[in-house]
Amino acid sequence: MIKITKRQKDIVQYLMEQDEFVTVKNISEHFGVSQRTLRYELDNIEYFLLTYKTILERKPHFGVKLVVNEKQYQLLVDDLNSVEEYQLQINERRRLI
Repeated sequence: MIKITKRQKDIVQYLMEQDEFVTVKNISEHFGVSQRTLRYELDNIEYFLLTYKTILERKPHFGVKLVVNEKQYQLLVDDLNSVEEYQLQINERRRLI
């Protein structure tokens, strides 16, 4: 299983609560990180979501949005609630950058 950090988990949960596209700027302000950092986080989240056959749709000038059906949604919610807090190791951080 692919591990995600607490902030990435929080971002996924935030996106699950949204019905429309949310801009990278709005999400970055909500979580108090730079837009560049958020884009890195979204790359990792997108990879994580492949496990659930869930799409992180990115649309220029509109933002991002989760495309998930009811079954995937429930599986994702259940797994996110059981995910332990994880911090990236130094080599993982370097790889992401």
